Amino acid sequence: MGHSGMQKQVLSLYRGFLRVARSKGLEERSQIESIVSAEFRRNAELIDRKSFIYIEYLLRRAQKQLDQLKSPDTVGLSSLKVPQGKYEHGANEKTSAISICDTLAFGDEQRWLEMMSQNDLV
Repeated sequence: MGHSGMQKQVLSLYRGFLRVARSKGLEERSQIESIVSAEFRRNAELIDRKSFIYIEYLLRRAQKQLDQLKSPDTVGLSSLKVPQGKYEHGANEKTSAISICDTLAFGDEQRWLEMMSQNDLV
C-alpha cells in the first residue's frame, strides 16, 4: 500500500534535512543528522497518527527549520529538552506563544490541543 499525502510530506522533509546536512561541514553534518533522526523517531513514537492538526503544525515548523538550515549562514541545529510538568494547568490565565511552543518541544500533544482551544486557535 502506498503512503498517504501526509506521510509523503514527512518523508520529503526528512530527506530534505539529510540533503541539507550534506552541504554543511563534517561535524555539523553529523550533529544535524543525529538531531533530525532522533526528533523524527521520537515524534513517530509519541504522536497519534490521527492527530492531523498537530502533525500539520509540526510539518510547518519543520519546513521553517529546514528553510533556515538551507541558509549558508546557518551552520547547525540544536535541540531543546523542556522538562515535563513545567506548566501547571491554571497557573497563568493567558497562555503565551512561547508556552505553546515549549509544550510542543516535549511532545505533550494533549496539553497543546487544550492550550490551542483555550485560546480559540483550533
